[in-house]
Amino acid sequence: MKLPASPPQPVGSLRSQILVVALVPALLSALGLVGYFTYQAPDTGETLPQAVLVMGAALALSAMLAWRLSGRLSASIGEVASRIDSAERANVAKSRFFAAASHDLRQPMHALSLFVSALKARNRQPEVADLVSNIEDATAAMAELFNALLDISRLDAGVIEARPVHFPLQPLLDELDSQFAPLAAEKGLRFSVRPCSSHLYSDPLLLKRILINLISNAIRHSDDGGVLVGCRKSGDSLKIGVWDTGRGIPTDQLPSIFQEFVQLHNPERDRRKGLGLGLAIVNRLALLLDHHLEMRSQPGCGSCFSIEVPAGDPDLALPPSVPSAAGVLPEDSLVVLVDDDHAILHGMAELFDNWNVDLVAAPNAEDVLHWLAGLARVPDVIVSDYRLPGDNDGLEMIAQLRRHFGCDIPAIVITGDTAPETIQRISQAGFPVLNKPLHPAKLRALLTHLVQQNRTLAVG
Repeated sequence: MKLPASPPQPVGSLRSQILVVALVPALLSALGLVGYFTYQAPDTGETLPQAVLVMGAALALSAMLAWRLSGRLSASIGEVASRIDSAERANVAKSRFFAAASHDLRQPMHALSLFVSALKARNRQPEVADLVSNIEDATAAMAELFNALLDISRLDAGVIEARPVHFPLQPLLDELDSQFAPLAAEKGLRFSVRPCSSHLYSDPLLLKRILINLISNAIRHSDDGGVLVGCRKSGDSLKIGVWDTGRGIPTDQLPSIFQEFVQLHNPERDRRKGLGLGLAIVNRLALLLDHHLEMRSQPGCGSCFSIEVPAGDPDLALPPSVPSAAGVLPEDSLVVLVDDDHAILHGMAELFDNWNVDLVAAPNAEDVLHWLAGLARVPDVIVSDYRLPGDNDGLEMIAQLRRHFGCDIPAIVITGDTAPETIQRISQAGFPVLNKPLHPAKLRALLTHLVQQNRTLAVG
């Protein structure tokens, strides 16, 4: 039996023609009837062998399946790309929300911390001292939350750079032992740090921050037993582990513990049990340092967090630096403060009055220059808020005052803004930054350093 020749068809139906012609023999072959059929070409009258028909059917089936799978794959890729784009846009929106909320909340917090510091310095009544101390503790707790959010913003903005060096591990372990042994003793926990003579190649400050967060977390979530810090070699690396006898983490909740504000055993959000940001910072720092982070946990028995750090070369380690003696802020210093928040201006004035240091505080450059003209003095340091009214910001304010006096006056930028682009811009300008709410002792230490450094250079 011969199949009748098909009449000519338009090019648009070529694909269906091929599929129909090829699939019919394939179906008949499956039924064992292929031997009864051949296909006669309409132009030459030649017939095609059965093997060619079967091969054509197989190729057609493969083409059809590939075409259908490619369509589904394209749709899946498009769906994944759309979800990734939505997640990225949601993350950007979250960062902007945190940045705006953080700035608005930091302003009154900054003023509050200044007034508390001034009140503590002036108080002479013992019965008021406890009240002031409680206010100071509450302020410090809020500052801790803001600073943790700032750390995450800085890491997400990419302005924190790792500076790896070769250094011995033991001095870092000694610092951690001195810092956390008293805290563990207060909770009735054993705290042990195993000695280690190895050298590492990493950023010691960022690695220290990781270990501080892990140890703090271990002590906070252990009610009895103890916490152990130890290390062991792993090839060309060293694994530093923090073991605890805490409540442990259920398996189904392990993937979420490195997310922001996740606290498994704190449904009441008691701030004494942490903020839920420590492990999120640890995870980001480990990625920045390219150090492998591991976690094992068993509910009811405890957990172990470990970080794998490249081994260092003792011959390349720098000698330990000798800490310099703390300087004193000269009382003849003159500091300029530019901030548009009147509460902050008043709080700063109280603070500098306690320090017996001259301060010119104003909301804009015009008022600053007016007061300085009456003093006929060049300021030793400019302190400016980053976000100011109008088109100017703190960086432009510093540049304007420097141009007016014709010299590069040392400057400090104070900001409550945690937006990644703001952090990047301030970092690129090269000025030291203090974040709101600032600790008065940090401000005084930085002022002392800048004034003494500038005067030493002027004499030399």
